[in-house]
Amino acid sequence: MALTTSPTLAPSPSELISAAKWQSTVDYINRWHYRPDIQSLDIILSAITGQFDPNSQPIWLFLIGPSGSGKTSLGLTPLINLPNVHEVSTLTPHTWFSGYIGSKNAGLAARVGSGIVTFPDFTCILSLRDESRHEIAGHMRLIFDGHASPENGAVTAEPWTGKITVIAAVTPAIEKYWSFTRDMGDRFINVRWDRLHGPSVAKASRGQQGNELVIRSTMQANMVDFFTSPRINYSHIPEPSESQGNQLDNMAEITCILRTQVTREANGNREIRDIPQSEGTGRVGRSLPAMVRYHAILHRRDYINDSDINVARRLSIDSIPYTRSKIISAIPPDEGIAADSLLELIQINPSTLKWNIEELMALGVVREVTNLVGKCYEMTSSFKEMWKVAFPIA
Repeated sequence: MALTTSPTLAPSPSELISAAKWQSTVDYINRWHYRPDIQSLDIILSAITGQFDPNSQPIWLFLIGPSGSGKTSLGLTPLINLPNVHEVSTLTPHTWFSGYIGSKNAGLAARVGSGIVTFPDFTCILSLRDESRHEIAGHMRLIFDGHASPENGAVTAEPWTGKITVIAAVTPAIEKYWSFTRDMGDRFINVRWDRLHGPSVAKASRGQQGNELVIRSTMQANMVDFFTSPRINYSHIPEPSESQGNQLDNMAEITCILRTQVTREANGNREIRDIPQSEGTGRVGRSLPAMVRYHAILHRRDYINDSDINVARRLSIDSIPYTRSKIISAIPPDEGIAADSLLELIQINPSTLKWNIEELMALGVVREVTNLVGKCYEMTSSFKEMWKVAFPIA
């Protein structure tokens, strides 16, 4: 049953209890960590919430960040004791489907059936040959779609049906090697974990020494308590309003355009050779509003507010290749920006800016103009209108 987005006059008892438990969890995490990315954890829990809605496809997340950024210790470790969570340490072409149904050697899909699978180091896929990576990507497309009939020669092979949510921690290197899946339909949306001030992080880590097990077990217990009680009501999932839906639709289109891979020549000046059509907005267009709805019911609300929409904004920007997202986010929609100012603002070298601006221009997102201050970049008219709807300035 879908509800309207009009907030109730007063928070419900479930919402108040949930808010108190969430604040207690946040306070504990802040006590032991330096500037932890609480919103990322909130997003991960929202994706997990979606797993238990029988009427939707799963939401898959890449947690992208450098080693030691907290994406595993804060993003995955607290989830271990949540219902039906399975942690997987390795990934090979035989991980999902082995053919030995009903035995201890059954593939992961058969063992899990339906549930949440977490990969603390999905980047291990980069050590595999191209053929193996493509095979794994093919299997994962079947997993996302919820049914597969693997033909691997094993007499015990059986069709699989189910729903599996995948949350995978990866380093930024994944973007170069996983981009080949975009032409075939990427199922992941991204959450980025930034590298924070090194000495401050080291100081916080030093303060945890001798308490690591207690911190871990307490966070896990807090997560279970917050997630399971009060019970999440899947029969009352709110829907975005018309204006919120319009925002989400434009976010989805922006994400799909900006993560399109531009093909360049292999040699010479690496000139742009081809611009594939951007992926359709179907998957992203479902995932963003789904995350908004699940974030609302995770916090036991029967309406959608700005904190829910902010989840979609974060995912939309984080799912764009990193440098592209930094550039486009730094260009004021109504003014444009001088090239020198852009370089100073986002702290990249001129050749990197040139490379990315060329691709943004090829995608019809940015245009170059020259005025009294010199070379400037501004959003194209059509893209600017979408941007202003998706990311309105308060």
